[in-house]
Amino acid sequence: MPDASFFIEILKQLGVAGVVFVIFYIYHKSQVKLFSDIIDTQNEHAKRNFEILQSFIQTLEYHGACLARMETKIDQNQFCPVARKESGK
Repeated sequence: MPDASFFIEILKQLGVAGVVFVIFYIYHKSQVKLFSDIIDTQNEHAKRNFEILQSFIQTLEYHGACLARMETKIDQNQFCPVARKESGK
């Protein structure tokens, strides 16, 4: 730990205030690491969600194309009595 000699000098010079500073510094350092890990995890989740949404978009486009083909086939079907009534034949 390269900061050890620095902390010892602070303790010699400042006493109780130095101890409080060292405790604050260690706590702050751990919190920064914790928040950095949380942010990294959130970024990974966002990337995964984006990939999932991209696949959903492709699936929805495929389903839309299938439904359009089905609608065209239904509309062009002259053997169906409902379609015959609508077309007037």
